[in-house]
Amino acid sequence: QIGRMAEGKPPRLVRKAAGKREIRKFRSPLFTPDFVARGKNAEGEAAALSIGMTLEKRAIEQFTALRRKVKGDAEADKVVADLIAWEQDHLKLLTRQYEQFREMYWEEARFWPF
Repeated sequence: QIGRMAEGKPPRLVRKAAGKREIRKFRSPLFTPDFVARGKNAEGEAAALSIGMTLEKRAIEQFTALRRKVKGDAEADKVVADLIAWEQDHLKLLTRQYEQFREMYWEEARFWPF
């Protein structure tokens, strides 16, 4: 493709673009039906944080599975390892925020777990 473009030619399409029907068939490994159903019934900050934590955990699982598939390819392994670390950082931040929110809620409700 780069060679064609360097010659001033347009890129050659290797496959046609996905139509609306194909896009509707797509099922996200992160936004599963049960996840979407729970999200519709959720309210407030705790729910948003919980949803974020769930998405981060699922992303980590997906990247971990991908890392097993690219085993032996050092460059791909590095990229996927970086993505896993990035998602783990996000999860830590969301978890910390959730715990702070929970503590604040418990304090306002005058609840102290034993």
